[in-house]
Amino acid sequence: MVQIRRRQPNPAVEVLCLRYQVAIPGAEPQNILEEIVWYKEKEITDLRERLPLEKLKQKVDTISTPRNFFAALKQSKTQPAVIAEVKKASPSKGVIREDFDPVAIAKSYQQGG
Repeated sequence: MVQIRRRQPNPAVEVLCLRYQVAIPGAEPQNILEEIVWYKEKEITDLRERLPLEKLKQKVDTISTPRNFFAALKQSKTQPAVIAEVKKASPSKGVIREDFDPVAIAKSYQQGG
């Protein structure tokens, strides 16, 4: 059985020079970090409404065992094995690449070695 804990709302948190806290009704986010945190809070609340905890637990119980990621890297015919991520956009900077074609980007990485 899967155990899921929800922690209580926290006071403001400082990350280097940025400070953020959970959403406050009627307030506006004070910086990009707070904007992202508040957006994610809303997104999670919406997801919880669409998929209640009990249904989520039932789904988790039916999921197959995850594949061994480390073993897959070790099976690589060439060393080192590489994991790459491509992004069309960033939450803080917006669109990074207009002509985003992940397959073409992956092929160019592969061709580049």
